[in-house]
Amino acid sequence: MAMVEERGAPAWELLLEEEFNRLYERLKNEEREEDVVLWGGFFLRAAAFSIDLTLVAALLLSLSYLVYVGYSVGLAAHQRVLSWEHLERLLFFSVVGWLLLVTGYFVLLHGMAGQTVGKWLLGLKVVGAGRGP
Repeated sequence: MAMVEERGAPAWELLLEEEFNRLYERLKNEEREEDVVLWGGFFLRAAAFSIDLTLVAALLLSLSYLVYVGYSVGLAAHQRVLSWEHLERLLFFSVVGWLLLVTGYFVLLHGMAGQTVGKWLLGLKVVGAGRGP
């Protein structure tokens, strides 16, 4: 590198200043392009959770009805009726189905998309340090 002076400053100072300005502009542009993360407030998140609970309750009601109908049809195929002695198995299948549905709903939707239906409707999303779900 030739040491050429311009306006009384050595060439290396000018090169450093140009490099600094270039890096500074690049950082400013990256900050502008970066998504701004806003925190969802308590009431907004509570409303999203209420929407999720309503949806899960409707799904659980549907699942319970399907388990009841399926179990009743299975008993009828063997000339039996639903009674207190068969209620234990019905409750077991219902509880297992409920646990799978609720766990699957919250874990899978948060893990895959970062948001449940309630959060999606209200514009909320769970993000990690890398801005992903």
